Amino acid sequence: MKTKRCNLFLLCFFTIVAVQPLTAAKGDKYGVPEINPGETVQGKVEISLDYSSYNTYTLRVPPDAFAIRLIISESPADLDIFIKKGEEIQSYKDVDASSEKEDYNEVLFLTRFSNPSLESGRYFVDVTYQRSSLPDVGGKRIRTIPYALTYQVLRAESSGTLVPGKMYSSELKPEAGMFQVLEVVVPPRSEGFRVDVFNAPGDLDLFVSRGKIPLSYEEADYIGESLLGNEQLMIKAETPGPLPEGRYYILVIDQLAENRPGPFSLLVSFSDAPPAALLKVPYLPDGLTDLEQAIMATVEVIAEAGKGSGCLVSPRGLVLTNWHVVEGFSGDVSENIYIAMSFSLDEPPRELFKAELLESDPSRDFALLKITGGLYGQALPRAYTFPYFRLGDPEEVEIGQPVSIIGFPSIGGTGSRVSVSLTRGIISGFEKDIFGTLLKTDAKIISGNSGGAACNVYYELLGLPTIVISEETGNMGFIYPVSMLPASWFDLIGSFR
Repeated sequence: MKTKRCNLFLLCFFTIVAVQPLTAAKGDKYGVPEINPGETVQGKVEISLDYSSYNTYTLRVPPDAFAIRLIISESPADLDIFIKKGEEIQSYKDVDASSEKEDYNEVLFLTRFSNPSLESGRYFVDVTYQRSSLPDVGGKRIRTIPYALTYQVLRAESSGTLVPGKMYSSELKPEAGMFQVLEVVVPPRSEGFRVDVFNAPGDLDLFVSRGKIPLSYEEADYIGESLLGNEQLMIKAETPGPLPEGRYYILVIDQLAENRPGPFSLLVSFSDAPPAALLKVPYLPDGLTDLEQAIMATVEVIAEAGKGSGCLVSPRGLVLTNWHVVEGFSGDVSENIYIAMSFSLDEPPRELFKAELLESDPSRDFALLKITGGLYGQALPRAYTFPYFRLGDPEEVEIGQPVSIIGFPSIGGTGSRVSVSLTRGIISGFEKDIFGTLLKTDAKIISGNSGGAACNVYYELLGLPTIVISEETGNMGFIYPVSMLPASWFDLIGSFR
């Protein structure tokens, strides 16, 4: 018996039904139809009396496959896809991957970098109808759901050889698997080379191998994988001496965005230093309205263990955020902290600066950062200034007053990086804390908003959205007011104005 999840989180039990005759499918020795790469099979799901039904297929992933895509099309009802390596599926809770959207025509995409990762060999696939009622098509209940199932294999092939020092610009495309392979030829006696990815709205990663295309983590000799879109990677010999000469393959991939095309630029240079073209720090606009200033003063904070938001509170680059945003895996502050700022409301913020920890108070979940230079550690232009928040007075806030939350929530975009978001609500109440009084709000707060701005109607900073308590019936957000900051921090902030 196979068990599967139905709507309303009910568990139902399903019996095996006969597989319908298929077009262009050939059964294996177990009698399960096998789909070959590039083929499309026509099938029908017969809904049994207990409203359960599925068809099973098998396919083989070739050794040179980087990714596979299974596509259901031509279906008039909601069908789902489940896949499992090596054995037939006995429970839909125990599979490698699934596609269970509300769409009638599903797409399941797996790569060598998925979790769990795609492997070479035999897989079993179920095409399933999971709803607990017969589908309504044109006002008529049907018991047979026709569909087409397509199996695509995406192989990693080189897009060309890079010229060191010459910028290469391209685009990662969903139909091509959101990855691209490039080459660079390393001459004899080279000390190494550097790869820089930039102008990318997505979170791109780099995997490099000598002599072969890196199809997985295990096959990559060098890995550049962080939460940055502007990824950088140094390729050097593991032992003293020159880097082995030959052809090196660079895999550029967006591991998070499946359906959003993403432009990028890439530079290879035989130098440790970042390319001069990347070192220019743009001046920030002035003459902003209060709202525009609040948006630009709300920054994205990118650290070792995750991303969050932060608030510029000084024209000289002090950033107030939550401690948990900059805390590293070890429990100490992250070794590297990056700051990104919004220049456009419909694009992710630009990664421009590095910052270091100035003060922290983990018990109050506050951290104060200082921007120290550009993204690559270069000095800022002389007399460089930042837009910043004026601090409001949380003690004057009354219940029912409006509040705005500005930040970079994790669900604030369809790609692997998000644009700035603003949500509004009211001050819903107050709660006494050991360090002061927290502000409750019904304004939407999502993971990624932490450390961002909670503003009054004048766009003065009241505090940082920090905690959300959720139940099935709703949630309540909690703002840590600036009045909870250690007293010495106010003097420090003032000294940087």
